[in-house]
Amino acid sequence: PPFIRLKLWALLMDLNRATAFKHEVIMLDLPPRVQDEDGFLREEFYGTDSTHAGGEYGNLLLDHIEKQMGTGK
Repeated sequence: PPFIRLKLWALLMDLNRATAFKHEVIMLDLPPRVQDEDGFLREEFYGTDSTHAGGEYGNLLLDHIEKQMGTGK
C-alpha cells in the first residue's frame, strides 16, 4: 500500500540523515514543492516507474542544490 511505502521511505531518509550526520556530511531536505500534502511525490515529477522520479524532478533538485550550496544563479 502507498502509505506503507511512504513510511518506509521516511524511515530510510531518517537512517540516511543519521549516517550523514555521523560522518559530518550535509544532507539537504527535498524542495517542498516536489511532495504533495500527504508527503508523496507530486505526479508532475513521476518518472517511468514506481520508484524513480523523472527529468523535471532532476532539474528542480539540481537548482535546489545549487541554491542551498550558494552557487545558484
